Amino acid sequence: MSHFNCKCGEVISDTADNLDYKYYVLPDTKLDEVSTSFTDLIDSFVQAIERGKREEWINQHFGKGYPNGVEASGMLHDLLSSKLVNVIKEMFICQNCGRLLLEKENFQSFLPEKL
Repeated sequence: MSHFNCKCGEVISDTADNLDYKYYVLPDTKLDEVSTSFTDLIDSFVQAIERGKREEWINQHFGKGYPNGVEASGMLHDLLSSKLVNVIKEMFICQNCGRLLLEKENFQSFLPEKL
């Protein structure tokens, strides 16, 4: 998705990174699953290093095309991203009217209450 319209008519763009109006939401029902999966991967990575099988572990989890020389932090970032990609939802805040637009099958919008 690159652009979509808020109900107020504002065009919301999703064509760049680090947008101050874009958020990611992790459903509570998925938190333990993602956390456990990620920590299990960290444990197996550390064990592979201790056994001298770092490259085999990388090939098993990323495939043979994964770049050589990537720092452990970069690999852990890639692993976490791979675990989150299918469970997180996107949320945008309309800069015009303040609506929250939460990804479901489509986007559902929620308008802030007036105080």
